[in-house]
Amino acid sequence: MSFSRDVIAWRKERRICSEDVFDIYFVLGTPKGEVSQSELQQFINSANQPDEIIILLKDYEKNGKISRLLDWLDSILDELGDDGIFGFCQALMKFGDDLPRISKGISNADTDTQIALLIFRALKKIQKHEDRFQWTLEQIKDGPSLFTITQFVSWNLDEDGTVSSSALFNENQLDILKKTCVEKIETFASQGKLIKTKDISYILNRWKEWVSDEKKILEFVDNSIKTPKSALEFITSFVWESSSYTFGDHVEKRNWALDSKSLKAFVNIDKLTKIVSPLLEKDETKFSDKQQLALKLYFEDVNKREFSENKGS
Repeated sequence: MSFSRDVIAWRKERRICSEDVFDIYFVLGTPKGEVSQSELQQFINSANQPDEIIILLKDYEKNGKISRLLDWLDSILDELGDDGIFGFCQALMKFGDDLPRISKGISNADTDTQIALLIFRALKKIQKHEDRFQWTLEQIKDGPSLFTITQFVSWNLDEDGTVSSSALFNENQLDILKKTCVEKIETFASQGKLIKTKDISYILNRWKEWVSDEKKILEFVDNSIKTPKSALEFITSFVWESSSYTFGDHVEKRNWALDSKSLKAFVNIDKLTKIVSPLLEKDETKFSDKQQLALKLYFEDVNKREFSENKGS
């Protein structure tokens, strides 16, 4: 999703020629679901306090306004100094890892893309390139984010893995950032945290792209499916939740899907099916709701068989 300089300026100045502001001029107050200037000012005032920013972001998520808020936040970036930008981006990194992907419809970006783009635009305003690089490196090493920081680094690369013409870092810096991301992924894997990471399929694909030897990836997958219980946890990590809002919706629609394509890319499905099949005979109340859903989606989608038929066989 991209905006011209004029559109961003119009939005920032809340001018009537901005389509985001047009309707506001014809109602009293701020329409339901919209974001007021005073609300945006809260983010400007708290920008260098990441914990405060996260609290604000969570409130908007709870109230179903997070996607609309992310649309507006690029309009405050010029109001933030370097410390504010770094604090703001640090909050977005952590928040992004916890936020279920929300899609606004076919023609609009999902929240993962919105956050990555917002971080990209914010850090682009840091004039000292070395400060930008060192801050990002520090976030990879010591920050809590894995998915969002990995996605941000990836955003600086073209599909073939080469440095993008719009990248915020040079080739040497990106090599260091990718290497450090891989080290963090491997640490998460060794500590048993990777399996619980948001969008593990995305992380595994970046891990595979950024290493020359896939030995550690294969070891991680093999260790993850050794028992029926661990295999179910592995399958469940490929189930992702998304929320969507379309025109006229008053409440979000929640959807669940199994990333079967990525699952098949990293594990032998026949082997996995053999390991996990005994779970069909277990009392399903022993599994969490998400695990039950994962098992259902796995046998219906990956094996193209009805879950109910398998359960009774």
